[in-house]
Amino acid sequence: MNFDKEKFSQLLQKAKGSRSINNYGQQAKVDPGYISRLLREKIKTPPSPGIIKKLAGNARNEVSYEELMIAAGYLPDPHHPEAGLYKIAGSIEQKVAEALQKPLADFLPVKKIPVVDTGNNKIGPNQQKTIGYLDVPRELEADFAFKINEDAMLEAGIFRGDTAICRQTSKAAPGEMVSARLSSGKVGIRYLDYENGRWKLIAANSRYRDEEIDAPEIKGIVLMVQKEALKLEQFKVLQAKDEPEGVFPVDFLLEKLSAASNIPLKKLKTTLARLKSQNP
Repeated sequence: MNFDKEKFSQLLQKAKGSRSINNYGQQAKVDPGYISRLLREKIKTPPSPGIIKKLAGNARNEVSYEELMIAAGYLPDPHHPEAGLYKIAGSIEQKVAEALQKPLADFLPVKKIPVVDTGNNKIGPNQQKTIGYLDVPRELEADFAFKINEDAMLEAGIFRGDTAICRQTSKAAPGEMVSARLSSGKVGIRYLDYENGRWKLIAANSRYRDEEIDAPEIKGIVLMVQKEALKLEQFKVLQAKDEPEGVFPVDFLLEKLSAASNIPLKKLKTTLARLKSQNP
């Protein structure tokens, strides 16, 4: 399949007409950011036929579905000198025969990305260890995913065991959620911020410190998080976070007291339970 990015971009610009990208995207029900990247030839793989149908169905200037499918590489160009299975140039039979020889995956609106193991703290070309694969929407432009193995983003509703789906890049803008190397040497997800000439990796959990760094080693931008079903314990943690300001969960206070007094946490919990039973 030969995706002519330049030709597709030209046709898409023509199809957009005088409308803004946001307007075109809303009418076609296609992510405007995705349309923008197609126009700038930033996408390596063609949109699925389903996406192309949406774009063509709301196209201006008589841009057709067939033209976009040819530029995407799904159909042969009837004007190409080598076009034609069975040398039936431009016929419907030719187009059907050509399409039937393409892998089914080319027509699906999803693609497979590797789920990588961050145990060796390596994410990058020829470094990461693949432990499985995940189907994601093709237009998401994701490159890899990994299981989250910490609670640093708990207050953003992201738990240990959830899966971060990322686009691989070494650059990101302040405010984005990124996968990056932490001061511990491990790879995790954090919010990226820039303040007073310093970069920061910010956790969404008050128990984790923000990390100030000169140059963040970013592995990718987090596009979405695939969640596991919440366990009761995780639900209780979220419920506790919703308590009125100034009210802290009992377990949190006991942990702080244990750390400050060197009294074992188990002993503090036993004492509290005894006091509660004496004063119901």
